[in-house]
Amino acid sequence: MQLKTMRIHYALTPEVARLNKQLLMMSWVFLLQSLFPIATLADDFTAGNAAALIAAIHQANANGVADTITLTDNITLVAVDNVVEGNNGLPLVTSLLTIEGQGFTIQRSPAAVTDAFRIFYVAPTGRLTLHQVAIANGLVSLATSASAAGGGLFN
Repeated sequence: MQLKTMRIHYALTPEVARLNKQLLMMSWVFLLQSLFPIATLADDFTAGNAAALIAAIHQANANGVADTITLTDNITLVAVDNVVEGNNGLPLVTSLLTIEGQGFTIQRSPAAVTDAFRIFYVAPTGRLTLHQVAIANGLVSLATSASAAGGGLFN
């Protein structure tokens, strides 16, 4: 017994052909995105108190792109955040960061019970731009820092 092969020819409607083409293009896009991730766009943050500013700096450091934090009020720091190269009131800046101060101040609390600390520490991987912001009351001593450098900012 001999088997016969049959070929079935069918014509795609223009709509089905268009959908097939779109599906193929989407497959290529997903493949390329998995091989070459698209860079994250910069984020803009606002901060009106110390907790919000600390959280925004952490987020800016984590996303790997240039970010801007806009102050909406004066910021008073009352505690040490970390102890890299001495006591620091804010997280290390490890990315490209701009702080738009709008005339506001970031300061260490002037209360006598507040520990000594500098305001900013900019790590070698970071770059900090301050625009229309005052930095006040940073205090570094030999007791808290080997170099006692940079009461407001150390980089």
